[in-house]
Amino acid sequence: MTDKELRKLSRAELIDILFELQTQNENLTAENRELAAQLESRQLQITEAGSIAEAALRLNGVFEAAQAAAELAAREVVVIPTKTVPQGISAMLSFDPGMEPSENEAAMTDCLSGVMTMQITYAARDSDFDGFDIHAGDYLGLCDGALAGTTQDITALLATLADKTAAAGKEFINIFYGADISEADAEQALALFQQHAPDAEVNLVSGGQPIYYYLISAE
Repeated sequence: MTDKELRKLSRAELIDILFELQTQNENLTAENRELAAQLESRQLQITEAGSIAEAALRLNGVFEAAQAAAELAAREVVVIPTKTVPQGISAMLSFDPGMEPSENEAAMTDCLSGVMTMQITYAARDSDFDGFDIHAGDYLGLCDGALAGTTQDITALLATLADKTAAAGKEFINIFYGADISEADAEQALALFQQHAPDAEVNLVSGGQPIYYYLISAE
């Protein structure tokens, strides 16, 4: 696809393309991680990491591996320290081929602080975390790495996250629904966000991701 064709694409179309590229990259990373997962025990103090997302990144050495690859590359490579898929997508949307590398690095890094990342997954076992009494099978809602709620009603959890985006004054919301979510359920999630955040532009994307029923970005 040429630069001219890319510039004609809408924001939603660009997000679709970028998410697909991000998913392919994550699949390759997962394969590499599986090959390296021979260590029997890996422990991490999440309290030192600041959030669940950052802890996972530290555990897997993503930043270190990316920086090492950049230093070995034959061309100039800049590593943008994104911590979530939505941050990565936002950074890529901020890239301007007409700008100098240092200018793009600054713009792509600056946009990260404005990205709110939310996820809905499930609890594999009973536990007590961050003041929440969690039961196996419960839906878990995460907002920027912190537990935002736990319930057996996924609609109620979506409403909680939607209210957070509205309270934060976010203008662009992208909902990536996972492999275990039907298109009909995803459409209901879209309608719910449109209802709770009426001033925002809300897009629905079939992400097809495992583990996370919904991956939501808000800017």
